[in-house]
Amino acid sequence: MVVVVVVIVVAIAVVDITLFTLLCPRMQAVFQITPLTVEEWGAVLKLSFPVILIDEVLKFVARWFTDGKCCCNCCVVTPSR
Repeated sequence: MVVVVVVIVVAIAVVDITLFTLLCPRMQAVFQITPLTVEEWGAVLKLSFPVILIDEVLKFVARWFTDGKCCCNCCVVTPSR
């Protein structure tokens, strides 16, 4: 229970520090943060979309095989003890 509380407090602190850094004008100047242009967002999406797509396909395939939905039932993974 204590570990859960500590994790939640740390997560809230990280979000607070991130928002402070991104939204406070003085911190934007210190860290030289500037908004991304439309072209830069396009580059981000072009680079990240294939990675996300491949990851989701791999998760689907892993679930397919571990749930025993393979067409020939030869791919069912039995848990080891």
